[in-house]
Amino acid sequence: MALSFTKSWSASDDGSSFAGSDIGTIQSDISSQACDLASDQTITGVKTFSNAPKVDTVGGTLKVKVFSVTKTFSDFSAAAVTKTLNLITLPAKTIIFDAFVYLTTLFSGGGSGSYYIQVGDTTDVDGILDDNDAVNGIDVFTGAATGFRCTLLTEKGDDFTTFFKAYVASELIVQAKATCDVNLNLVTAGSITFYLIYAELQ
Repeated sequence: MALSFTKSWSASDDGSSFAGSDIGTIQSDISSQACDLASDQTITGVKTFSNAPKVDTVGGTLKVKVFSVTKTFSDFSAAAVTKTLNLITLPAKTIIFDAFVYLTTLFSGGGSGSYYIQVGDTTDVDGILDDNDAVNGIDVFTGAATGFRCTLLTEKGDDFTTFFKAYVASELIVQAKATCDVNLNLVTAGSITFYLIYAELQ
């Protein structure tokens, strides 16, 4: 059957939208089975609902989270030229939307001549964040630029397949690796904050 809207509009309505009373009248028609929504219907005189309730068609919610942690030269201290720290463990079905660092204090001291940071996981040391300008990672040594550095969304260039990184098989341990030209326990300065923007799928 065809369902035509022949109801009366409210006095303040300009004819382009339903008033609350109009919706109530249509609801009464549905309740009294004047129209049957169990079968296909043809609606004429289509109007736009004003202040209509929002319908969630996704079937769930996606909560975006921001993780941050600050590490200093003492956290990376070791009697070796490299050291890896675990930053956060993400559960399965996690999507990383972006990652970046904020370099507060340049790393220096102890006769060091270079210091680099990479962000990745247990299988790919720079899989999350690297610097295209340096083979070893993000340059955080004296003379480098401080402040926000190396966002994931721009470091990947034009390769849109890596616009975000999805991990759905198992939990992911995000790691930061420091590499220096002298033993890390000789370095006397340096502070950097790591950021991850991510969401856990249900």
